[in-house]
Amino acid sequence: MTTDFKPDGYNSVSTYFIIKDPQRLIDLLKTVFDGELLRCFKDYGGSVGAIGTQIKV
Repeated sequence: MTTDFKPDGYNSVSTYFIIKDPQRLIDLLKTVFDGELLRCFKDYGGSVGAIGTQIKV
């Protein structure tokens, strides 16, 4: 029996970016790569702490 290490619909490679303006990256991914915002985690002050996106290539 084999167990898949990743959820359905996810690729084998995931990247992480540490950036000052996450909304700008989200907009770029949507515009250039037809990206989709899957999740967005904000802190108590409303700042984005982490996002999950998927791009279509």
